[in-house]
Amino acid sequence: MTEEKRSKIPYFFFAFFLVVIAVNFAYIYISKKTWRGVTTEDSYQKGLNYNRAIQKVKTQEELGWNVRIDYNPTGMRKGTAVINLLDKNNQQVIGVDIHIKLKRPTQEGFDFVQPVTFANGVYKTDITFPLTGQWDFEVVAVKGQDVFQAAKRLVIQ
Repeated sequence: MTEEKRSKIPYFFFAFFLVVIAVNFAYIYISKKTWRGVTTEDSYQKGLNYNRAIQKVKTQEELGWNVRIDYNPTGMRKGTAVINLLDKNNQQVIGVDIHIKLKRPTQEGFDFVQPVTFANGVYKTDITFPLTGQWDFEVVAVKGQDVFQAAKRLVIQ
């Protein structure tokens, strides 16, 4: 009696799909272990408010204010932020409520808000960061009904 040779093709198909499934599980595992959780909260509502945001930008441009954000390190993860706010005529804007939203673009859970005080003709605040690395400085200045925002990304050592 002769023994029939069985085809190896079904085994190749089985091995192929086994490898595909194993690779997919590996990618899922890696993605869950390395995701830092950076997301946009309330993204749907922010999308709905887009036209309002465009109007705020136009209103801000009409103000003609100009801001300069300077950061001077004073130690490890410490420094002083100095805000220079000028109007259309390059005169310092006084009597403004300013705060800085400090956001870590690479990792969630470390964002905080730092109030800015006006003393000796300068808007400034001392900041202590929880981590070194990239930080977004979002300055929000409010004077009456006028709101001005500016942003700058810095690397903190």
